[in-house]
This record gives sequence, C-alpha cells and structure tokens, in this order.
Amino acid sequence: MNYRKLFFVTVLVSASLVAPAFATTQAQKDIMEAAASACEDMVDAVAVDGMAAAQPKLLDLRAALKKAYGFLKADVAAQLERRADAMAALAKGSSKTALSLAAIETFKEIVDASDWHNVKIPKDVSMLDYTGFKLSTLASDANPDWATAEKTAAEAHVVWERLVPKFKDEDLVDLAHTLDEGTVNAVKRHDAAGVLFASKLQLVSIDLVETSF
Repeated sequence: MNYRKLFFVTVLVSASLVAPAFATTQAQKDIMEAAASACEDMVDAVAVDGMAAAQPKLLDLRAALKKAYGFLKADVAAQLERRADAMAALAKGSSKTALSLAAIETFKEIVDASDWHNVKIPKDVSMLDYTGFKLSTLASDANPDWATAEKTAAEAHVVWERLVPKFKDEDLVDLAHTLDEGTVNAVKRHDAAGVLFASKLQLVSIDLVETSF
C-alpha cells in the first residue's frame, strides 16, 4: 500500500469536509458581493448595449469567483464554475434573454453561498433583486415565458410577505403591497409592459427597503 499517497488523500478529504460551505468573513462576503454585482451588471449591460457588452462583465465575474474558490466548498465552487462556463458559451450566441437568465440564476447561487447570519440587511432583499431582474428579463423577451414569470411572481410575493412585517414606514408597506399586487396581476394578464414596469419599480424600491434595516 502507498501510505504516502493515502496520507495526502486523507488530508484533502478532511480539508474538504471542514471547509465552510459559505462565505463567512467580511472579506469573503465582499468577494461574493463583487461576483453577484458582476452578474447584475451583465444583465444591465446586455439589455442596453447588446451581447458584446457581456464579455467585460464575464471577466469581472470570473475574477471574483477565482478568489472565492479559495474558501468555498469544492462542490459549491464547481457549480459556480459550471455556471460561468455556461454563461461564456451563451455570450457567444445571440439570445440576450438566455444569457441574462443564466446570469440571474448565477446571482442567486452566489447569494445562497453567502452566510446571512448576523447581517444588517437580510437575504430577502437580495431576493427582491433576483425576482425583479428575472421578471424584467422575461417581460422584455419577444415571447415571454409566462409559466416561469408566474412562478417568479409567486416567489416575489413570498419574499414581500416575509419583509413587510419588518418595515417601519407605512408608506413603504403600502408601496410593497402595490408592487406585489401589480406584478401578480400583470403576469396573470400576460401584460408584458405591465410586468416590465412593475419589476423595474421593484428594483428601484430596493434602496428604500434597505433603509428599514
């Protein structure tokens, strides 16, 4: 038996078992925030400037993820790398919707890979970003996927329900209910313009939401 090889395999396996699944220190969270922001920036850039704008944002994402791989568990890191590879492949194509949705789902996985204990602003605020960007992207497509839009609007509704009881400002409570109801109804009507308008307002409202925490 090769005991030296067995020793190193044991060390690697042990290290994998004790490695944190999430970003835990502030420095690590900053790295994950940079990666998440690169995904958001890609969605915005592609919407405004087309597919050519994706490459610089993809480089930003890969740079942040490369740093994150040093502290994330191997399976989490591998999944994010697969996400980045998929986005790179889509960036060579012509579908802004497919690329943007891939970026949005990568954003969610990055958010999920952060530790949300003892933080000022809860994870649900990032989920408003996630659902807002996703609904906006779906509504911008020439042939919206209404089944996915309905599921996403339902997700947003659940997020609002968790957040609203924490709001201190009654005007913000009213705004949240209006946005939630408007989004759900616009999706039910298959009103792409209405969904786009409501989702954009949801994204803009996030700065206000953050003031409640």
